[in-house]
Amino acid sequence: MTFARKTHIDLPHLLATHNCPHSARYGMRVLDHDGIAWGPPSTVELVEAVKDFPLDPRDVLVTGFPKSGTNWVQIMLANMWDDWGSYLLTGSRRVPSIEFIGDGTDGYDIAVSSDPPRLMKNHLDATRMPRNWRGSGAKVVYLTRSPFDVCPSFFRQLHIPALELDADWDAWVGRFVRGDKLYGGWAHHVRSWHAYRHAENVHHVSYEAISRDPFGEMRKIVDFLAKPVNDTRFHDVVTKALRENMDASGYSDQITVAAENLKFYRGAGEAGKGRAQFTPEQTERMEREVIAPLRASGVPIET
Repeated sequence: MTFARKTHIDLPHLLATHNCPHSARYGMRVLDHDGIAWGPPSTVELVEAVKDFPLDPRDVLVTGFPKSGTNWVQIMLANMWDDWGSYLLTGSRRVPSIEFIGDGTDGYDIAVSSDPPRLMKNHLDATRMPRNWRGSGAKVVYLTRSPFDVCPSFFRQLHIPALELDADWDAWVGRFVRGDKLYGGWAHHVRSWHAYRHAENVHHVSYEAISRDPFGEMRKIVDFLAKPVNDTRFHDVVTKALRENMDASGYSDQITVAAENLKFYRGAGEAGKGRAQFTPEQTERMEREVIAPLRASGVPIET
């Protein structure tokens, strides 16, 4: 399928020239820019373009630190309505990520080329959102997840060959605690969005809450978006998105990742299972250096 792109970015040039060298600090190939690490393919031009992304009041962004459940929620929202701009543009239910780019149907170029209402995703902390997001009226669904599940899930994902990860598990836990990883520190990310816990255009939900009550929590999200959906369709979509049904329903194909890398993205997905991978010393460090300071500042975290 061909379609007109509105982006001013030269896509062939970007894909051919992106430079994400291997970093000793991060233990993988990254673009170190604007205070954090960005994964390949990325360029300074793309990161800066995201800052000026033209959000619309009808837009919806599913946001969270990587491995917090953004794919799960975006798939459900993508299938509840047929008026999303990227779906009308490409015919695909895959949700574009505004800070990624490529020649498929799930990057910045698709998002910026689509007409509102647009369903999009990102992994940006609140300080790195598009400059106009607070005044745009666009709505954000922000997901959190226990760091004891995020940390091992992210470690598995970063074994995608193109990233050339050279950290073992213990070294990775250290990087996770320090914040030396893609998108910066998990704690900083969560804290930055906690500052908007009372904002009318931001809905906070945890991966754990959705796991316990997917129908109830997704109904809260639908009500927040104020987009009517038929009860039959709502129930059908959430049922098909349950972990045990995603493969049979075809929803797994809508995860925004290349098919050859899907095995690195998907685990059991069961809340609370990640903690078993930590040694007592690693658990104590995570509790002391990451979780305790967050809770002391009033940020609620399920572990």
